[in-house]
Amino acid sequence: MRASIYFLIAATLIVFGCAAQKTQRDRDVEQCTYGAVVPRNFDTPAKRRQYIQTVAVPACLKAKGYAEGSL
Repeated sequence: MRASIYFLIAATLIVFGCAAQKTQRDRDVEQCTYGAVVPRNFDTPAKRRQYIQTVAVPACLKAKGYAEGSL
């Protein structure tokens, strides 16, 4: 009984652990998003979000060597 519980726990950890892995590109997009420096004149969150998605992240990805540089 105890062995089957341990096997079930190990199988669950393996399945969910493998499913949650991110690619290097996903990690780079997160790094570029959180490291973005936004100019002060973008005062609303919507303007800041738009600047990050359309200017900062693509430029950062291009600098990291990705060919397309887009999300």
